[in-house]
Amino acid sequence: MRADWILRLVWVGLFLGLVPGISQAEAPTPPTIKPVRLAVLTTLWRRFSHADVIAGRILQSDSFDGKGRTWPLEIVSAYVDQVGPDDISGAMSEKYGFKRYPTLEQALTLGGHKLAVDGVLVICEHGDYPLSAAGQVEYPKRRFFEAVYRCFEMSGRVVPVFNDKHIADNWTDAHWIIDTAERLKVPLMAGSSVPTWRRAPATPGANGAAVAEACVLYYGPPEAYGFHAVDVGQALFERRQSGEAGVSRVNVWKGAEVWSHLQKNPSAARLIEAALATDPTSKPFADLPTTVAEPLWFEVQHRDGLRIHYLLLNSATREFTAAWRTADAPANSVSQAVWLQLDNDSNNHIHFGTLTDQISALMHTGKPTYPARRTLMSSGILHAMMHAYTSGEPGRDTPELDWKYTTDWVWPGTAQLGQ
Repeated sequence: MRADWILRLVWVGLFLGLVPGISQAEAPTPPTIKPVRLAVLTTLWRRFSHADVIAGRILQSDSFDGKGRTWPLEIVSAYVDQVGPDDISGAMSEKYGFKRYPTLEQALTLGGHKLAVDGVLVICEHGDYPLSAAGQVEYPKRRFFEAVYRCFEMSGRVVPVFNDKHIADNWTDAHWIIDTAERLKVPLMAGSSVPTWRRAPATPGANGAAVAEACVLYYGPPEAYGFHAVDVGQALFERRQSGEAGVSRVNVWKGAEVWSHLQKNPSAARLIEAALATDPTSKPFADLPTTVAEPLWFEVQHRDGLRIHYLLLNSATREFTAAWRTADAPANSVSQAVWLQLDNDSNNHIHFGTLTDQISALMHTGKPTYPARRTLMSSGILHAMMHAYTSGEPGRDTPELDWKYTTDWVWPGTAQLGQ
């Protein structure tokens, strides 16, 4: 009996990446760990939606064919807010034996009167929902979380919850979701899939350094991929010397303003050039004005003096790239790229596999691997950015972001490309 438990502990250590010399991505699935029973609450479940690349990955293995890595997670129920002609949740429920319920509450209770699952996935991404005044999709995250929290309070117990991407599209709801989770002591984790994927070069991020200035370059739509960019920035620099000190203001430049502002900021220009150089498919720095038709530049001023420049450079880069300099070495910079496109099969979305590693660790330990307040900060920054962008304001003060957090989380997946 004792030998059996020792074996189980070894497998748990391997799975969670706690045994030296093996990463979570390399760890085999422990055959003796009881799967955590999950409810999936989602806005929409079609092929390659976020519900599919997270929940579908759990059902079908990391390679979507039953032959890849698996996790000790079991989906037992689902709620889908919008069931359209391209919905696959019905076929998935028939094939894999979980039930799709007509309400959020029933998915959590399995049709009964009390919480009947041991973990919850909230995946509100995709679907036909209105835009807010700030240009953000008004996904029903507060409605989903109100149902979750009511069920927890009614049942007298809480279980781990993972929330995909930002906490909410507005500060009021995002703050309420986090405050209520903290009051109820809900193990809540949220955020982008990008800060779980590997980077090259394999640098550790800020890691105690006094970072003075940084940039993150991104592509895609301003809001949906803007959140990924901000979450990358938070994940890279939240472990700087001061920890995350809060944000005082967000400034914005767009169109031709970007190039004139670039000429006035040589230190930012050096960082942008260094970040571009980490993506071998990017356009030369000197060609940016003729390559990028609609540039967008957000500058986030942190309360410890750090400035992070977020630049949307469609047609010039197809990766999330970053560069930064420390206060004691202003002429030098560290740069890296997150290999989403060059190192990924777009039909497999393999970076969601490393996100699922983080989700599985949360569900089995009841402890978030990184703080939900990081995602709250990212959500608040994005909300301020989008407000300034859509209203035509030059910037916006952010007194709501005058708070701090710290973490000892280290970005996983630091292997060099190709290793």
